[in-house]
Amino acid sequence: RDQVINCPIICDKAIKIVVAIKTALKTIEERAKQDTQLELNDSVLTVEQQAIALQNTVLSAPFAGILTVAPATSTGVQLTSADYFEIVDPSSLVFRAAVDEGDISQVVTDLSAKLILDAYPETEISTTVSYIAYTSSESSTGTVFIVEFPLGDVPDANKLKIGMNGDIGIELSRSNNTLTVPLDVTKERDGKTYVSVKTGENTTEEREIAVGLSTNQLVEVLSGLAEDDQVLLP
Repeated sequence: RDQVINCPIICDKAIKIVVAIKTALKTIEERAKQDTQLELNDSVLTVEQQAIALQNTVLSAPFAGILTVAPATSTGVQLTSADYFEIVDPSSLVFRAAVDEGDISQVVTDLSAKLILDAYPETEISTTVSYIAYTSSESSTGTVFIVEFPLGDVPDANKLKIGMNGDIGIELSRSNNTLTVPLDVTKERDGKTYVSVKTGENTTEEREIAVGLSTNQLVEVLSGLAEDDQVLLP
């Protein structure tokens, strides 16, 4: 009888011990999971910090272009607040010309123009007037106004370099199928224009002509000359 009476007491203690062991094991497992999760979180933060650090070492421009100015040419150089990088977008290149004050009233936007650069004297570049300065500038020839001509869409634009010089002619008006003579053969006197015309083997005459449009090299003849007339150079 004593053994039967004591048995339930012994079993109850055993059950309590097992439950206590299971609870302890569960607590250890949860702590291990928590530690693993914390280590994982730390690893994620470390990776993100490294990614941010890498991003901060790379400078990017808001547009594609060519790097023309850099304060350093090698890595590992400490930059200062005064250092800067310069990037040029080739599609934004423009040619700037100084137009004399006496001619600026004839220039308006969208007029056609022909540009010849000193570096490529055999190549004529077609462009248009895109901008006319509102304020004047002073030059060695007097008062001028800056006029801009876009070059981003011209063929072989990659050959163009910043600082190139050239001459540009703006087409103020156009006249087709007209008779022209070199400007050098004309002479002006008393508000009239004359040219020397060959009339025979050894004879010439001075003839008055009416002129129209002109360039730096040619002048349009409205009347006074025929297509087969021969004019003499001065």
